[in-house]
Amino acid sequence: MKVLVTGGFGYIGSYVVTELLGRGHEVGVVSRGKPDHLEDICRSVAFHRWDIRDPWPEPAFPRYDLMIHAAAANDIDCADADFALDVNVRGTRNCLEFCRAADIPRLIYFSTFQVFGIGEGFVGEDDPALCRNDYGITHFFAEEYVRMFSRNGAVESVILRPTNVYGAPLHRDIDRWSLVPSCFCKEAFEQGSITLQSSGQQHRDFISVRALASRTVAIAENFKKLSGQTLTIGGGGSTTIIEVARLVQSVYERSFGKPCALQVRSDAPAESQSLIAEATKLEKAGLGVEDKSSLEAEIADIFTVLRGNE
Repeated sequence: MKVLVTGGFGYIGSYVVTELLGRGHEVGVVSRGKPDHLEDICRSVAFHRWDIRDPWPEPAFPRYDLMIHAAAANDIDCADADFALDVNVRGTRNCLEFCRAADIPRLIYFSTFQVFGIGEGFVGEDDPALCRNDYGITHFFAEEYVRMFSRNGAVESVILRPTNVYGAPLHRDIDRWSLVPSCFCKEAFEQGSITLQSSGQQHRDFISVRALASRTVAIAENFKKLSGQTLTIGGGGSTTIIEVARLVQSVYERSFGKPCALQVRSDAPAESQSLIAEATKLEKAGLGVEDKSSLEAEIADIFTVLRGNE
């Protein structure tokens, strides 16, 4: 299968590309440029230079069977609402128009669990969107474009809503250090301390980036089973932020042989319900992939990446 990945040099996209290549697929990557820090991937893929905020400039394009659209403004970048709209909404529409023009019949779109706007209790896979920030709502707008193009017969689609993705980036220069637990690891590594601005009692459902990539490629390889579906992709557990911070503290102290202070600067929230993120559609399709990663092992890997430039 020939697969085109937007954002294929990014945090999630680089894992998806690696998984595709490992399974013998032919891969193309859309990006604004080639990064020096991912030379092995760059040598293994066809590179197509394109800023998705603009329409595709060339009339001709190699034939691909599927696009995996993983290029988006992250939660930090979405503090700029105009940028969030430009990349997440207009960029997705440009990708859909491109698929129609280039005769790419299928698309997998990476949205976010944040469209639900809920961080505790039970969240059903088909519950309505209750977006609470620009990151969530621009992804939801993009989802609606994907659904519209599918309704109009332009492209078949599957929409993925991952929960909290974690894990070591393939290289230190892939800048997603705002994610938990990576942000805690980076602070511990650089300052010997971890700071929580809240009580840390918030619950999260963590899924490793490795498991997310495996599940994404499984969907690509069995696309017809899930065509037209919107899926929550989660790890199946509920963990508090402070539990993760304490685990990072423990791994740091064991790995570096020195103390790491944990500072909690707020009592709020005083408590939080466990998060139960329903994610059953993939399993019902027989495509569930066990997440064999562990937070502790991935935290150790994150520290290994941080130490790489020492």
